[in-house]
Amino acid sequence: MIVRRFSEVEAIDVGKLLNIPDLGIKIRWLVHNKVGDDSYGHRFAFRHFTFEPGSSYPIHHHKYVEAVYILSGRLAFRNETEEVEMEPGDLVYTYFEEPHALRVLGDEPVTLICCIDCVDGGASCNQMIPE
Repeated sequence: MIVRRFSEVEAIDVGKLLNIPDLGIKIRWLVHNKVGDDSYGHRFAFRHFTFEPGSSYPIHHHKYVEAVYILSGRLAFRNETEEVEMEPGDLVYTYFEEPHALRVLGDEPVTLICCIDCVDGGASCNQMIPE
């Protein structure tokens, strides 16, 4: 068993990790494939994001599926054909390579949990974790 306390997991600036300007987005990698040994299987990663008011993440896609669960605040989530407003308790699930984007609605920060599957030998489950 592994216990990780939220306050002990570093909040990392996403823009800094991607070598782009500050996006107003922080990520905490709560579970990833560097946590524990191989007995844990490492088939998914569990991440916590905080989006500051006015922030957004541009249209992007990736090789993994992703489930996003909103904890607080409101955001707009869009794919190539529609945009949906989301609030606490809502979940969106994107498929492999589905283009999507997020933007904060209103004046409150958005916090969310994001679960992804580990593909490409697990590279997706640690690609944004500093050494």
